[in-house]
Amino acid sequence: MSRRVLLLEPNYKNKFPPIGLMKLATYFRLRGDDVVFYKGDLKEFVSIKSPRNAWQNCHILTVP
Repeated sequence: MSRRVLLLEPNYKNKFPPIGLMKLATYFRLRGDDVVFYKGDLKEFVSIKSPRNAWQNCHILTVP
């Protein structure tokens, strides 16, 4: 059964792509899941682009 997976990266400047989120995306895609990657403000994403209760998994990248 395919799941919808959301990968979020906060909107900040960085030189390199988020390796952790890329690895998670590969893992879930190999399992046959639908993966969506979003960089930016979470509130904007939820209000505009995301239907309610649409995601089975949600992973957020943070930088210390």
